[in-house]
Amino acid sequence: MKNKYDIFSDFLERVVEIVGITLLVLMVIIIGVQVFCRYFLNFTPSWSEDLSLLFMIWFSFLGIALGVKRDTHLSIEFFFNRLSKNFQRFITDFNYILILFFSYILFTRGIILVRMTLNSKMPSLKVPTSVLYIVIPIMSVIIIIFLIQKFIKNFYGGD
Repeated sequence: MKNKYDIFSDFLERVVEIVGITLLVLMVIIIGVQVFCRYFLNFTPSWSEDLSLLFMIWFSFLGIALGVKRDTHLSIEFFFNRLSKNFQRFITDFNYILILFFSYILFTRGIILVRMTLNSKMPSLKVPTSVLYIVIPIMSVIIIIFLIQKFIKNFYGGD
């Protein structure tokens, strides 16, 4: 039986996944339009490169959060699987603590970066540059939420 936190975390995972997929599809469409316009209409929309870059950055950072949730980041399991179950759990918990610490640093520094870029604009999109960087603290909060779920599961002996 899932608790409320698991339900919320799973819902958040699904939302992040849908947003990521949507951004990827839009990025592919925008780049396709850009290529079509450049080679067949002899002009390039000024907004296409910045918008596709914005979507790629958001997609990448949201993918990092999903990787934490699903434990799909690069790891060397050859050595890890040879350790005792207790030491594996210790290593896993220590890994989560490091990710939590790093996420906190990214969150605090991301907020500073967003504040610093509030007054500058992306030239072709006419939106604040902070729109590009706000994904860093958002991703950090999502990672922290996912890690709390992992800590709860590990503490209560869940998978």
